[in-house]
Amino acid sequence: AFTLDPEPLYYVPILDGRVHAVYERDTLVTIHAKERIEDLWFEHWVVSSAQTAPADVDNTLTLLLDQSRTVIARYVKKDTVELTLDTNPWGLALHAFTLDPEPLYYVPILDGRVHAVYERDTVVTVFAEEQIGEYQFDHWECPDLPSPDDIESRPNPITVVMDRPLRCVAHYVTEDTVCLTLDSDPWGLARWAYTLVPRPIRILPTDDGRLHAIYARGTAVSVFAHDGNSYRFDHWTGPDSSNASRRNPLEIVVEKDCTYVGHFVEQTAVLIATVPQSLEVIVDGEPHTAPYQFTTDRGAAHTVGVRSPQYGGPGSKHIFTQWSDGGAQFHDIIAEPTSDGNPMTLFAHFRTCYRLTVSVRPVEAELAGCVISGPDGEEEPWYPEGSRLEIAVCPASGWRFNYWAGNVENIDGAAGEPATVTMAGDTELTAMLTFTTDVDGDGQVNVLDMLVVRSNLGKSGSSCAPPEADVNGDDVVNILDLLAVRGGLGKGVGGE
Repeated sequence: AFTLDPEPLYYVPILDGRVHAVYERDTLVTIHAKERIEDLWFEHWVVSSAQTAPADVDNTLTLLLDQSRTVIARYVKKDTVELTLDTNPWGLALHAFTLDPEPLYYVPILDGRVHAVYERDTVVTVFAEEQIGEYQFDHWECPDLPSPDDIESRPNPITVVMDRPLRCVAHYVTEDTVCLTLDSDPWGLARWAYTLVPRPIRILPTDDGRLHAIYARGTAVSVFAHDGNSYRFDHWTGPDSSNASRRNPLEIVVEKDCTYVGHFVEQTAVLIATVPQSLEVIVDGEPHTAPYQFTTDRGAAHTVGVRSPQYGGPGSKHIFTQWSDGGAQFHDIIAEPTSDGNPMTLFAHFRTCYRLTVSVRPVEAELAGCVISGPDGEEEPWYPEGSRLEIAVCPASGWRFNYWAGNVENIDGAAGEPATVTMAGDTELTAMLTFTTDVDGDGQVNVLDMLVVRSNLGKSGSSCAPPEADVNGDDVVNILDLLAVRGGLGKGVGGE
């Protein structure tokens, strides 16, 4: 912080963050404090043991050391902001500007611009030289101001309030300039659709929907066309409309006034959905899980379709019924935007069907000719969701219905026979039957009758159990043979 004149006899090496300088008594010492240390600024001096406080707040203090004294340089932190001044074309800034008042300091950045630091809310007037060599001042541009376009109409100099960091550009021109005009098809996109590199000397303020950029003759310019606002860039046409180019960016050298037109294609979103959701749809031969949305050119043709049937969880499948636009299962559509701005939407509707499986137990009852009667569904054994089916058991002679087993929760009301079933999911039902005939003629309906039935495959008229009924080879036809054959399945097979 300090420079002393003259130099002291010596410094006392006390490490307390202060300077302790020793002088001969009655030495006249001049102390200079740095005006700025980083973001701290000198404010005033405080001197101990002084007859009067120094009135001068200058950062140089002269003091007679007739006794030991403590001198304090008071620093304060200032709220500062930066004003950056640039020129177009680049490189003129160091010779172009005069500032009033002078800044607190300049930031030494070697980028061809002026970086001036002011205390916040300082009112600054910036004057740009009217003539620098072959260049003539044209206009100001200050993009960081709340209304950056307003500054272009202001005279030279400009006045700004440093309530924020600001960047101002002084545009200079030479007499030899040309105009590059950029248009769009459809009309009206030019003001947002293009980026120019390098930036033009200025943009002419016109309201014809086109972009008029002023460049020095012979400037090489890259023009970038951007997609957006539901449009996709397609190609350029130049002064010779027959000369089309799809290159983006467009690389040109502006030697004379010229016009280029960027041609854009309107885009629209198409949404393909299914009822129920999450089924497969096919767009242009590629499968996707619905809902599937894609963006395409307006008027473009696409083929949409679905597979049918499509299988869901166990025992369920979905059968295509119709498209919301009335088209065939596979058909072409033309992409068109909607009036409300939402995607063009098509729904593929499916009928959900569930599998109904009905069986008879014991297995001998089925072999004996017992049948199940019910509705004749066109996709039997698949029936539409929510349909109600009546299932009747028609036992063969010697058998009678006992009870239902399986998904009895889908049976409406009492689980009797016939049964009414609501198709709410994959349904498996088993009709459990009871044998009621004394086949072996021993005067009892018991397991031996079942062995006779099994060995004779339901042939009636047998008066006794044949040798084949001795399944376990113990020379006796009894319950053990049935257990061996059925694996223990004898429950509900005997008589009353």
